[in-house]
Amino acid sequence: MTDRAGPSHADMAAAWRRILNERPIPPRRLQHDGRTPIDVVARIVWEHDGEDRISTRAIDWVGRDVLVEISDPRWQTKGVWLDASDIRRR
Repeated sequence: MTDRAGPSHADMAAAWRRILNERPIPPRRLQHDGRTPIDVVARIVWEHDGEDRISTRAIDWVGRDVLVEISDPRWQTKGVWLDASDIRRR
């Protein structure tokens, strides 16, 4: 019989990595909802895996901090805040 439940939370957590160039989440009052996403290439520096460049979308920004979407099993949420210097428009 096949286990249809998929990986457990513990299994997923074991695969998660820190993003070394992640910026702190800005205060909620400074963030803005409803902006039009912008296609970008983001530079991600993984804890054990090194530097990676991903095609993604910038979905918010506060000052020089940019929130980009990320869909990677190494990361536990759907986005990460990065410095604007780690982002390039596509």
